[in-house]
Amino acid sequence: MYKIIDEKLGLASCRLSDLTIQQVNCILNQFEDNAPIDTLTLFYDKRADIVVLNSDSKDFDIYLGLAEAFLKADRKKAQEFVDKIPFECGETLEVLRDAKRARKIKEELRINGHQGIVGCNGTYLRDVFNEIIRKSVGFSHTMILMSQAYTYGVIQGKREERARRKGGATHA
Repeated sequence: MYKIIDEKLGLASCRLSDLTIQQVNCILNQFEDNAPIDTLTLFYDKRADIVVLNSDSKDFDIYLGLAEAFLKADRKKAQEFVDKIPFECGETLEVLRDAKRARKIKEELRINGHQGIVGCNGTYLRDVFNEIIRKSVGFSHTMILMSQAYTYGVIQGKREERARRKGGATHA
């Protein structure tokens, strides 16, 4: 359905007539009220993890160049794009930024999936996690728990690194 432009960058194109009704409705729901579909420059297909440019757009080449440069850019360069780009391209940059963020999250989850499980019953970490949960009673937001567990993991990582440098053992 999409014509691949750059597989490594996850860039493709398609004509508006190639989109399904469901795709068009989904895209229109993200537009400001009464915006016509033919003003679409690009969108991010999260399921396929691909940025799709509207090949019918009169400014296709401009948006292709922008997408390629933005997706190749590191965080500092990407922010320079945001700061220098004309206001009219703001929504396009938001889509590209969202795509980069979704890809970063996907990569982090892939890496995390290769890590061992910690905090099993009977372990010291399980006791620490249970205490974090106990102290958080009354908080309704899971992010607080996740943040505290993450921070604890960072602390443990620093402790392990210090112990490794000293040649000592760690407790986890």
